[in-house]
Amino acid sequence: MDGNVYVTQQKHNFHHHFMKVVATKYDHIKYQRNGIQVYQVLAQSQAMIYNKTVIPQARFSYDMSPIAVQVSHKSRHWYDYLTSLLALIGGAFTVIGFFDSSFASLLKKK
Repeated sequence: MDGNVYVTQQKHNFHHHFMKVVATKYDHIKYQRNGIQVYQVLAQSQAMIYNKTVIPQARFSYDMSPIAVQVSHKSRHWYDYLTSLLALIGGAFTVIGFFDSSFASLLKKK
């Protein structure tokens, strides 16, 4: 668990480690035709206090995640960026115009 040291200072107090294993597939990796499959481990630790009758121990629990992650790279064309930029500018212009006309109509009424 990444070189961490888990030390307990009290009697009947020991650590319980939880690990979640997540399957991850990377597509479009150089020199790999079908991509590469790896497993990531997400770890958490918790100090637990147990009864005096329980023998001190370190516990490890792991669980396979039901959700897998797939990472892929898809390039976009230059005109996709241009269209997105123009949509942002047009949307900002519309919202500013809406607020300007709303404030103008409020000031006319007074």
